Amino acid sequence: MKTLGIHHVSINTDSPQATIDFYTQILGLRLIKQTVIYNQPELLHLYFGDYYGSPGSIISFISGKQYVPNADNTISTISFSVPENALGFWEERLTYCGIANQRILRFSEESLSFKDSSGTSLEITARREHTLHNKEVSHSTIPSQFAINGLAGITLCSAHPDATIKSLSVLGLTCIHSEGSISRFSSATTIGNIIDVTTVSSSDVVTSPSIHHICWRIAENDHLSDWQATIYSHGYLPTEIIDYQYFKSIFSVHPEKFYLK
Repeated sequence: MKTLGIHHVSINTDSPQATIDFYTQILGLRLIKQTVIYNQPELLHLYFGDYYGSPGSIISFISGKQYVPNADNTISTISFSVPENALGFWEERLTYCGIANQRILRFSEESLSFKDSSGTSLEITARREHTLHNKEVSHSTIPSQFAINGLAGITLCSAHPDATIKSLSVLGLTCIHSEGSISRFSSATTIGNIIDVTTVSSSDVVTSPSIHHICWRIAENDHLSDWQATIYSHGYLPTEIIDYQYFKSIFSVHPEKFYLK
């Protein structure tokens, strides 16, 4: 079995309004859902994505005074996908908005690196294969030819790469490139499909402590019980199937202390 790329990434925030302003007004995403955490209803949960709320386009934020960020995780960066010719637009836009940014090159892909209003590390990556929908929508003032189309992937900093690679293998990802201390893993999709694993020593782990979990896509709800068995057979401890009404999922904890969903 294989997962179909990232469904969403969830982040902790202590400033929901600043988060809404940044992701809608600067990045041009749509606020697609406002809800609460299913087992902690005092915690607000905000979802952003494309107009349709497509799996693979979503980044969500958990806000609440009682929520303690997971400072031990190894998720360092979240990357968004844009068309190949869009980086110049985003470089100019971020600079105009007073957001420091720099161009980086990784595995022949060019990206812009910057931080959001809470200090979470982000990238905007130019991709050929990027389209979730061809239909133009008007929830943002950003021209459609430059707009964010979804998640490109994430970067993990790992002091124990064997454990990380094992978990990615269980999820059905394969290594497609390796360069120095960075290995690139991919799922068989074009959105939310890339995981870059950077091997570092424990003292050099660079994280975004606010990132809480990664959620992966699968084809059918009926496959969840099969995934429970698969995850358990590889030494992980999955939860029961949780029904969020708008999707169902299971949780497991990665050996390096972040959540997989």
